[in-house]
Amino acid sequence: FLGFSSIVFMEFIRRNIGKIIKVIPLFLFFIFNIWVIAKTNSIQGFVALGTGIFVYCLYSVYTSISRLNFYRLSPVLILSLLLIFLGFFGMGPLSQYLTSSTVFSRLDYWRASISMLLDNPFTGVGLDAFGDNYRLYRDDRALARFGESQVTDSAHNVYLDIFSYGGLPLGFLYVGLNLMPLWLFVRKVRSLQDPAAKREQVILIALWFGFQVQTLVSVNQIGVTIWIWLILGLMSSTVREKTQETKSM
Repeated sequence: FLGFSSIVFMEFIRRNIGKIIKVIPLFLFFIFNIWVIAKTNSIQGFVALGTGIFVYCLYSVYTSISRLNFYRLSPVLILSLLLIFLGFFGMGPLSQYLTSSTVFSRLDYWRASISMLLDNPFTGVGLDAFGDNYRLYRDDRALARFGESQVTDSAHNVYLDIFSYGGLPLGFLYVGLNLMPLWLFVRKVRSLQDPAAKREQVILIALWFGFQVQTLVSVNQIGVTIWIWLILGLMSSTVREKTQETKSM
């Protein structure tokens, strides 16, 4: 939560540049959040924060330079993302900073969830029944890594959890619920003529991406998951408001 939510402090700092009394405490809160993430050894917290900051800064660059120059930067951006992705899974120069033993545990859980889906493509194994079926679907690599006693009640990936729970119908419904508001919101932001207005809205896009990274490597914990519905609700509300303003004009 601290990982993706800390992006908000960057937006507040930007909006209050020049107001030292407000910027200093906001900056201190941002640094404190990073310290907490570091003290808890939460790699996924840093990855979620980094993703949100990357999206936030990427859009700022996109609105500040010509489209041609932005395309010229694309190879650098793609290479950076590739190095981060490989590092998370124990490959490349960033592996010593981004990977951990928990990554390989998650890979075991993900393979089991995919097996559940392939074996039950239309019904899944039942809501919240991943833990009841994990031992049936884990593979030899999971057994060799942790032994027979290792169990889990989650795939540590919300999307794979949903697909394994209810099969393809429930999984695609969940994907649609996450993507449709984002798609409408991005279209609406792109239609805005004022660059300042676009920058004020991009924080929601950054939060969405930061949260999605979190859900790809974490459990479906209610205290964290509730935030994606709030973010999607804000996106839908913004789209509705902007649509009404356009019609009234």
